[in-house]
Amino acid sequence: MNNDVDDIMDGDLTELEISESESSTSEGVDGESDFEMDRISTSDSSSEDEDSDFEVETKPPAKRRKVDGPKLKTKTNLKSTGTPKAKAATQKQGRLQNMLTMPLDVLFELFSNLTPGDLVNLTRTSKNLRAVLMSRKSISVWRAARAQVPGLEVPEPPEDMSEPAWAQLLYGGAVCSECGAKNIHKIDFALRRRLCTKCMKQCLVYASSFRNKCPGLDPSVMEYLPYTNTGGWAHGHASSSRFYMKSDLLAMGKKLAELAQDKKAMKEFRKERILLVDAIMQDCAGYTKWATEAANLRSSTVADLKKKRYDDVVQRLLNAGYEKVDITNSQYTRLRAQPGVDSDKELTDQVWKHIRGKIEAVVINGRAERLKDQHERAVWSRRADAVKRYNKFCQLILPAQWAYMPNTDQAVGLTCFQEVYDKEADVTSADWTSAMQKLPQCLSEWMKKKHEEYIAMLPPANFPSMTMALNVLSGPSADVVRREKMASYAGALELALSVFTTDNHRALFGRDTCNTWKLPSPPTFSLRGASAVLSLFKTLAMNANLVTATALDHLNRRFVCLACAQKDHKSIDNLTAYSWRECVEHYMQTENSDHPSPQWRVLEPRQTADIILREKRLPSSMKKDSTRNWLCNHCGQYSADADANGWVFNSSNSLQTRNTVVHHLRTVHHIAAPVDDVDLLYHVEPGDRRPIAEPVLVNPRQTVPQPAQSTTQFRCAHCRAAANGGSASTRLFKLDGLKNHVQAKHKINRALEPGIDYY
Repeated sequence: MNNDVDDIMDGDLTELEISESESSTSEGVDGESDFEMDRISTSDSSSEDEDSDFEVETKPPAKRRKVDGPKLKTKTNLKSTGTPKAKAATQKQGRLQNMLTMPLDVLFELFSNLTPGDLVNLTRTSKNLRAVLMSRKSISVWRAARAQVPGLEVPEPPEDMSEPAWAQLLYGGAVCSECGAKNIHKIDFALRRRLCTKCMKQCLVYASSFRNKCPGLDPSVMEYLPYTNTGGWAHGHASSSRFYMKSDLLAMGKKLAELAQDKKAMKEFRKERILLVDAIMQDCAGYTKWATEAANLRSSTVADLKKKRYDDVVQRLLNAGYEKVDITNSQYTRLRAQPGVDSDKELTDQVWKHIRGKIEAVVINGRAERLKDQHERAVWSRRADAVKRYNKFCQLILPAQWAYMPNTDQAVGLTCFQEVYDKEADVTSADWTSAMQKLPQCLSEWMKKKHEEYIAMLPPANFPSMTMALNVLSGPSADVVRREKMASYAGALELALSVFTTDNHRALFGRDTCNTWKLPSPPTFSLRGASAVLSLFKTLAMNANLVTATALDHLNRRFVCLACAQKDHKSIDNLTAYSWRECVEHYMQTENSDHPSPQWRVLEPRQTADIILREKRLPSSMKKDSTRNWLCNHCGQYSADADANGWVFNSSNSLQTRNTVVHHLRTVHHIAAPVDDVDLLYHVEPGDRRPIAEPVLVNPRQTVPQPAQSTTQFRCAHCRAAANGGSASTRLFKLDGLKNHVQAKHKINRALEPGIDYY
């Protein structure tokens, strides 16, 4: 190999013209390969210190192309060439227009302080600078530039590459050598290129596919070229396969064809190329290791410089009076990602003056977001506190009134609580005290508003306005309200004629109707249901405008549908007996053609008593009493859970079975005979209604015997209540034995009631 290879200037950066004598000594592969070299003899210039700048321009200028480039156009030659004047405005000389007039030794001394990347960029600025930097005299500049690179020492260029070509490969930009695609950071030192995935797939030839990809070429051409082990479909992973650049293969094939006639030259070329390929492949591992370590060191250095830049920005913002929480909070400010901050350059006063406005705007916006989010979190915290206080307040209210009160989501939106949420400063106990003092009035206003909305759905009438005041359990009038006034608490909505229905076509009355105030959409008034109630009142000879649904429940009569008797041709004994609520639903759910108008007959008291007794024996009645849906109307001990969308809002105990609540009333409140809807309540979800008795026939063919005359065995309800959800006793009793058991074990000396004492 030529010992003066350091003086070779790679053709990838310049197109230096050489003399005929120099061309005769050129060695390498012609074409587009990175291994193409313009080898220039150094026999006339053995030292870098000679005066020659190695432009070797001994021929007249008219006979050869100049390397120092054309002269810049002036106003004079613009006119002579006919170039439009509009282009002259773009041809402005920069501040360094006279730089090339300086002595070369001074110029080279300046260039020696630059990095290889800076020199590569300089070669792209003008043809004059390119000519200077690509001359042999500048070889010392390129070597000095390698020493200027911080971090790891840059290795010497391989023997087949000049200093400029080596600098171009390492620092000429992370772009694909073939298509110019950006962000191609990996260098393939065997191919002397950076290749994107697309170009690797298009330009690389797998050794096994050589004959298909390069028809007409001798496979021996691969011996003259280095190869890579990373293919286009390998996702950057190396293998044992060999891949060659197709352009290199074609160029080498052309070169070998030219040397085929000169066996001696061919032999020398083969020897030299094989040695070169071996050297290239042996050096690849070292170069790759250096590139990886240099990249890691560069990343670490850049990270440190960026941190210093960020710290400088933070300190300047602190000096300007901004709070640290608004500067460093990445959740809102995201200061590190800002273009003026995310940089590895030193932050000067001039740069800060340029970016300060944008950076401060980011901090101000971040502060606004933080305060907004902070206020929202405070509101949610205050809402949670309001829920707890509202739940605690509800435990003081008569449980029968819970059906009329808003649920927790609605209650925490009341005005008294909203004033607490909107407060910018910290909330004090005095603020909560004021809110809780206003709460009863806010609740009454909310209930009155809902009451008026539902009253508006009824047929027009002169309905009185209701106060909807709440009553506390400890108040002196609590018992009077519980036993007398709750039946008319909601005024006209408590009347039996006020029939509402939801999508499930069930009839809602009184308290069940008001319980739907918690729903997002209200039920609708049922005109057909109201006509059924009106017909019942006519049958009972009662004033429909005065009787509440609770009063009809307490009357507890049974009816039969005469329309069904006419349609099905049945006698009264073979008809189904209905409670008044069942009558309304029955008529609402039937077709108008089958039941054009409601027609009822009220059964005799003796028949009603027999039917009620048989209803209590039905599984549906037993299930109603055994489900955990009952609560005490004298205290808040047994109530719905906080997450139940029902009457109540918080309690340490869940709902219980009827027998458990009855036992509680007898033992705690000393009520010997608890009354449904007065002393104990059945919990109903909003939009649903309390269970009604399963219909039975008026006079079935086989009547159910009376308990006193029956041999049927029963279980003790008090034993099940004592189990409180656990495994209850499965012991069966006859009626006489059951009486003795209840008297001996549970100390109950009274007539036993089905559903309460036994089942």
